[in-house]
Amino acid sequence: MTRGPRPRDTDALAAIFAAAGVAHFAAPTVLHPVVPPWMATWARPVVAVSGAAELAVSAALLHPATRRRGAQGAAGLIAIFLVTHVDAALRTRPDRGRWIERPTGVTLRLVSNTAFVAWALTVARSAGPR
Repeated sequence: MTRGPRPRDTDALAAIFAAAGVAHFAAPTVLHPVVPPWMATWARPVVAVSGAAELAVSAALLHPATRRRGAQGAAGLIAIFLVTHVDAALRTRPDRGRWIERPTGVTLRLVSNTAFVAWALTVARSAGPR
């Protein structure tokens, strides 16, 4: 028998997604530079839609009946975000203005988002079948 995450781990994941979702609406222009250049025309709606998706995932994680689907949605959402981080890794340079766009920042984004996918999948597995 494998031990899944304790509920507080799921609550923590939900809180992180809620905070990120709120940030998308509270300070959207901070996130616009993370949108790849080939999507720059749609930066505003992309940030808003992804923020709404993060809030929806957060809410789903909090309810036992929707926890598994919420965790699967979280993993999928972050996997989609990984595309933007890989794109940034291909374009990164040490002389970028913001640290998050420099090689170290992009590497941190890739590693942390990969860990979030693993965390969300662990929550999904522990939530049981639905």
